[in-house]
Amino acid sequence: MKMSGLIFTCLIVVLLIVYFTGIVFPQYYGVPKGAGEFGDMFGAANAIISGLALLLVVCAILLQMNELKLQREELTLTR
Repeated sequence: MKMSGLIFTCLIVVLLIVYFTGIVFPQYYGVPKGAGEFGDMFGAANAIISGLALLLVVCAILLQMNELKLQREELTLTR
């Protein structure tokens, strides 16, 4: 999968999580009574979004490693 496809997929997943957490869940479980309960609604979404962010950081590091490898090869060809 290309990097742009991965980023697009992660963005869609994040938007779906926020949608379900903020709009769909309150319809089934009721509106939270206080600020603490409202914040607790997003606990699972926070963990998933953090995991996706870590995945994207790893992908960025892998892309950078690949680009540096190609740059080194070009440098040796020009010498």
